[in-house]
Amino acid sequence: MLPGRLMYPTDEGTAPLDQGLNRDKKAVSLGFVGTVTDNTASVNQSGNSNSAYVNQGLNGTSTDNTASVDQSGNDNDAFLFQGNIETSSESSLGQILQTENRNITFLSQDGFSNSGIINQLGDLNTATMTQNGTVNVATVTQSNLP
Repeated sequence: MLPGRLMYPTDEGTAPLDQGLNRDKKAVSLGFVGTVTDNTASVNQSGNSNSAYVNQGLNGTSTDNTASVDQSGNDNDAFLFQGNIETSSESSLGQILQTENRNITFLSQDGFSNSGIINQLGDLNTATMTQNGTVNVATVTQSNLP
């Protein structure tokens, strides 16, 4: 196992965490209070002072979901929720990519077979995506044009 890499295997899924050694923070919760089955969550961080929070099954049901956060800039914040309070998320994909500095992203998914992707390729971007229902597909890309 590499320094800064943690793996949390559970009966409910796996959560690999690749963390830089420069004040990066992350939290991954699989089934905090809710019911969780066969989920995957990954967080990869490089840069400085990045924060990532992934929760699958906060107080609801989360099944067969995939969540990933990749941060390579500085001072970025990412929040990804699948199966929130008294709701369900099943077979959904949530991805957050932050490559520059001081970006904030909130991605929340409740329902079935949703796909939400947020790419922040510039500085000082803020994005919020909420998916409720079935087969919602959305991609948001934010970048600073010259």
